[in-house]
Amino acid sequence: MKKEIFKIFKDDCIKRGLCKDIFLSNMYYEIFNQVHNRIMSLLPENIIEKGACIPGLARLLVDCEGNFYPCEKGGFYKIGNVYNGFNFKKIHIFVNNYSEIRNKLCLDCWAIRFCNSCYLGALKGDKLNLETKLKECKRTPRIYNRILIRYTEIMEKNPKAFKKLREWAENRPEYYPVL
Repeated sequence: MKKEIFKIFKDDCIKRGLCKDIFLSNMYYEIFNQVHNRIMSLLPENIIEKGACIPGLARLLVDCEGNFYPCEKGGFYKIGNVYNGFNFKKIHIFVNNYSEIRNKLCLDCWAIRFCNSCYLGALKGDKLNLETKLKECKRTPRIYNRILIRYTEIMEKNPKAFKKLREWAENRPEYYPVL
């Protein structure tokens, strides 16, 4: 089924230079936009976080006892509570420790510019763990290897297939679910 759906998207991109189907556009364009409009400069000495937020800033999970956790994706690393507020020292140490792990593992990874990994991928219990992060790291190169193959298939047939992709990304309408 996935191959059939991708074939419809691929054929439309090759023929028209832009897929007009809203469902397929939402399904594929975001990821192809990351590939087509990627930054191609040298990497900095230290990685600037792309997929990791600042815990508690953009998202926050509060459990029934009033404990704060970085986000709704996992409640393992407590960053404060409703009584005492945020533990900023703990958050600061957590972010710095994660950055050290990323700088050790990720600077030589060919897929670093596509990675959206966050802190939770390195957590083992309530501690950051190098081996846990390494397991999670195998996913992004595997996924983007397949995406780059598909991207190349389209570009070989129509080098202008993604010419309008940047315009699409800048002007795409926001879709909100009906509640």
